[in-house]
Amino acid sequence: MKCKYCGAIIPDGVMYCEVCGKEVQIVPDYNPLEDVLTAHVKGSVYEQEQRRNTYYDNTRVYARQGSGYIARQRALREQREREEKERQRAMALRSAENMRTENAGLQKESRLRKEKRRARQQAKRKKRMIFISAAIAAVTLTAFLLYYNSYTGYMQRANRALNSSEYEEAIIRFEKAIHKNEKRPEAYTGLANVYLAKDDESEAEEVFKDAVERQPDNAQIYKAFLAFLENTKQPKKIPVILDECGYDSVLEALPEYYCSAPIYSLDKNSYDEVQELALDSDGNTIYYTLDGSEPTTSSTKYSEPIQIGEGETTVNAVAVNKRGIPSLSLSRTYTVELPVEDAPAVKPSSGRYTKPTQISMIVPEGYEAYYALNVTEFTKDSPEAVKYTGPIDMPEGNTIFSAILVNSRGKASDITIRNYELQIIQ
Repeated sequence: MKCKYCGAIIPDGVMYCEVCGKEVQIVPDYNPLEDVLTAHVKGSVYEQEQRRNTYYDNTRVYARQGSGYIARQRALREQREREEKERQRAMALRSAENMRTENAGLQKESRLRKEKRRARQQAKRKKRMIFISAAIAAVTLTAFLLYYNSYTGYMQRANRALNSSEYEEAIIRFEKAIHKNEKRPEAYTGLANVYLAKDDESEAEEVFKDAVERQPDNAQIYKAFLAFLENTKQPKKIPVILDECGYDSVLEALPEYYCSAPIYSLDKNSYDEVQELALDSDGNTIYYTLDGSEPTTSSTKYSEPIQIGEGETTVNAVAVNKRGIPSLSLSRTYTVELPVEDAPAVKPSSGRYTKPTQISMIVPEGYEAYYALNVTEFTKDSPEAVKYTGPIDMPEGNTIFSAILVNSRGKASDITIRNYELQIIQ
């Protein structure tokens, strides 16, 4: 072992360090049995000291008996001292061994207590982990059940069935999702997609019609419905659906689908002169027809005011927004009746004449004049009608002269009638 004071190596069995002279400390610095061992060693040393003192006293008595005797006694004393030291060292070793044994017992007992405490802690930890695991499992199961029976859970399984062409299963799942939350639009779209996959477009449309009928104020369902109509190439139905919606909040939420109908600049239906009709729709593109047909994007595109001429004109117009969504088509019929001149002015007036006389008429611009003899009613198409081109000679005798004016559209004026009697006197 090493000396704890100077670090020198001490051979086994030696009780003192040969370098620094310090006594070797066999036992630990502190031990519960240290006090017992110390008292035991001190008692042994004290007894040996008493025996030595007695021996020394006897030695002094016999010292006077001669130097040879003294030398023998010294040698004997030294031998005894060595034996005593060996005995003390043996005792110290036995005491140290006993203490190590006792320490080992105490350490074993302490180790057993620690092991028991550790076992209890491990048991508690195991119970705690089992409880935590059970709690986590319960929460997980509850969460799974809640999710499985939730709107999202039904939607996920419904979409999976749709993608696998399991249409009947998909219908059931989408309907359960609608029952779970009827305000969300995704389930209606999914259910419509199932019917589209089955080539039943009318049934798919009915899904949305029923939904907006039950929830006329739900803008999200309206939006899904309009997207469906747009995707199925039915944009003409969109303005009809929006027109039937009675909630401004829905219309305000869907500006991309709403297109205002054209506004006509002419309010009245009848006019007495040619008109110009202007159309407007908040910047949307306008298409119109004049033949009574329904306007489409293939019809005439409005770019400048429309001329409304004499007669009856029907204008059908539709606006289309940037998304390609049309408005409701709007139709207006206008009638332009140009005023007709009064009955034509005919000269001379009725009467008796005695010398040759010519009959003349005043024909306004844009009119033609017709006359007939000896009839009181006729039209320009009557057999007796004659187109007036200039003054005519008054016939001899009694004559009824009738005249009318006809405008460019064939409308005739009232008839002017003159009675003439011409008797030429030689």
